[in-house]
Amino acid sequence: MIDKKKSSASQKAQQSNSKNTKNIIDEDGTKIKGNDPKKESQKDEKQKQDAKSREWWCVVYPDSAPDNWRELVQETFLEAYISPFHNKDVNPDGIPKKPHYHVVLAWSGPTTYSNAKTIMESFGGVIQPKVIGSLRGVCRYLCHLDNPEKAQYNPEDVICYNGADWQTAINLKSDKYISINEMQEFCNKYKITSFLILNTYARAHRHADWFRTLCDNGSYVMREYCKSLEWELNNNGYIPTIEDIDKMIADIDMGVDPSTGEVLEDK
Repeated sequence: MIDKKKSSASQKAQQSNSKNTKNIIDEDGTKIKGNDPKKESQKDEKQKQDAKSREWWCVVYPDSAPDNWRELVQETFLEAYISPFHNKDVNPDGIPKKPHYHVVLAWSGPTTYSNAKTIMESFGGVIQPKVIGSLRGVCRYLCHLDNPEKAQYNPEDVICYNGADWQTAINLKSDKYISINEMQEFCNKYKITSFLILNTYARAHRHADWFRTLCDNGSYVMREYCKSLEWELNNNGYIPTIEDIDKMIADIDMGVDPSTGEVLEDK
């Protein structure tokens, strides 16, 4: 015996579903029910149009972009990062990719996909603009810094416009501490106690990391380090290692004066 309540509920569900679907012709001419692909596409497009972000990026192919496309990027008056010429990229199957540039644009506040697309198309940007989840990550990708399996590109070939600073964008706060550690080891190795010598070397050979660190509040600690290094060399004739320091601390803990070997009375 058929449960009338269940049958009624089933009919209502089918009626409800029929309101949300329409007949669609399959490849063999058979009518089937399902979501309307056209409406689904329109829905996806609307969601895309409504998407907002402060940063968007696209691809520029030089053979199809205007000859002055870089000038047009600059004339957007937006912070802009242009990658080196990617002419060595390959697909997973080994086939070379079409040579291209990546362009990143940054607005002062969130802007829509439609606006980003309009501006990018003005200088020949193709491939639908993509929302950027991490400005640092995408700026590092311009040279494949975190992708050793990909072709590597020279950071000096990155072009920035309208106040964009690629070096600032790619660095973390922790990078400063790495630079300071490297500079201290450098000073120890070559017995450099002159801040001028260190600064001159950094400006000429390590502009991207050491010199920037010295300019961005890293100079104080390195000046003090150079002074202390000079004192140690003048008074002790050598640079104490961590083993020397650990031994000094251990001797004091055992009640022995590390400089004389005398037993301390208070121990």
